[in-house]
Amino acid sequence: AGSGDGDDIAYDDDIYLLFLGEEGADDDDQDTQGNARAVRFGSAPGLLRACGAPSATQSGSLKRSAKHAMALLKYLLVTYGSKGGGQIVGEDVPLNAFADAFVRLEVRHYVSLNLHLHVSGGKKGDDGSDGSRGGSKVDACYVAAIVLAEHLHPTTGQRDVVDMSYLFPTEHSRVVFDRWINNQ
Repeated sequence: AGSGDGDDIAYDDDIYLLFLGEEGADDDDQDTQGNARAVRFGSAPGLLRACGAPSATQSGSLKRSAKHAMALLKYLLVTYGSKGGGQIVGEDVPLNAFADAFVRLEVRHYVSLNLHLHVSGGKKGDDGSDGSRGGSKVDACYVAAIVLAEHLHPTTGQRDVVDMSYLFPTEHSRVVFDRWINNQ
């Protein structure tokens, strides 16, 4: 796999800016509700942090917007400019520019996605909450499958194996992902 010929997006550092945000927009740059704020003009967290943004009110859960951010990430990686006929990974499936940039990120950046919270279905709260802050299981599984199958070392460009436990630190999340991938 690799970046397909004829992509309407050429390699561009702006893709990394979209995924990672600007440096300086770290966890200390938050208002009292835990929302990221721009400390300097243009400073903002990226899409990966939006995908894994923890709920400020429900421990072990995601912000509701994390589900939509994950859906956007999956769209950019899998659907945008798709030439794979529905297949998400494989030697005959060219990666679009977004997916090509994504699989070249340092492994530590994938942790911010909080994939385990997306696939675990959300924490049902003592307050009667319905677990709606669990994110997007299917979209997160697609994203994880791309990382596990296609990750390249950021500096060498060589295939680089990512340990599944790094993406899914809990046994439950690994079981859920295994079930999903075995049904594909």
